[in-house]
Amino acid sequence: MQEVPMASGSIAQVYRGTIALGPPAAAEAAAAAGTRAAATIPAAGASTHRLTPVVVKVAHPSVADHIALDFRVLGALADAVPPWASRGLALRESVSQFSHTMTAQCDLRVEAAHMERFANNFAGKAAQ
Repeated sequence: MQEVPMASGSIAQVYRGTIALGPPAAAEAAAAAGTRAAATIPAAGASTHRLTPVVVKVAHPSVADHIALDFRVLGALADAVPPWASRGLALRESVSQFSHTMTAQCDLRVEAAHMERFANNFAGKAAQ
């Protein structure tokens, strides 16, 4: 994995890397055909796995805790604003809604599920 992130945001950093996946494609084809191909025998010290590029997103340490504290403070401030000063704005409700949105973004599994759904929805469609 790269040491320097390719992108960074308030929740996480993104890195490029590679991951070793299974035996090389030639070995998979040979195994499926029930034969043993010379390509499946690695040279001394060679990897028996093919490397696949990946992108890894890593959450900043304790980011969820920091965000929760920030929203507790913002909630207390919203509660302290007198109704006449808020000009009819629902400050507490706005803080609560924003808190839910930001908290959900801290769970990278939610984003992964959205990305998987996006990929499934557009599988096989050519870019235009």
